[in-house]
Amino acid sequence: MNSAEKAHMAVWCEQLIAAQRLTFQQTPEGWLVSLDGFYMSYGETVWIAAAWAFIMSHKSAYE
Repeated sequence: MNSAEKAHMAVWCEQLIAAQRLTFQQTPEGWLVSLDGFYMSYGETVWIAAAWAFIMSHKSAYE
């Protein structure tokens, strides 16, 4: 991710966390991220899990 995408991701996360739509759940293996109750991604750190959730919600499967 370039710096513009990282900044966009930070705003995206902050807005969804404030609206209680994006949640993080710690597991023994790392972190699960849910968006509107649906599991979006998993990562060893919160940042990695959030980055994958952002990518999954913004990129098409064909990119």
